[in-house]
Amino acid sequence: MLFMFSCTSVEDEDLYVVKFKNNSEHPLTLKLKNLEQLIDSLTILPNETTPEYVHSKINNEFKGYFHGDFIQVTFDNGKGYICDKTETTNLCFTTKGSPLYSENPTGFIIKGNVYTYEITQDDYEKAHDLSE
Repeated sequence: MLFMFSCTSVEDEDLYVVKFKNNSEHPLTLKLKNLEQLIDSLTILPNETTPEYVHSKINNEFKGYFHGDFIQVTFDNGKGYICDKTETTNLCFTTKGSPLYSENPTGFIIKGNVYTYEITQDDYEKAHDLSE
């Protein structure tokens, strides 16, 4: 007798991946912080995607998308976005949801457990002046 079955790791089911993709025509700098500790700072060229940031579900639910406290996107013209956990800056994305602790996945392309936050040419054109 032959039995075939597949196992799915509970750990795999509790994980998901967040990536950021630059779909604008301009390079951008992405800074990610968690509790004032820098997680990553990198330049993303047009049509490039960041490495994968692996997160775990909290109580088997998605409690946001990128588990960080602060994200800054700065384009080559000095404009961009600053999103923080409390949204006190008023400089976050206005045409879609924030990539931080959002209950609304607007702005993400979701495929399985992979959430890709796309930064578009429209985001470039509507970016806030960060020099003020």
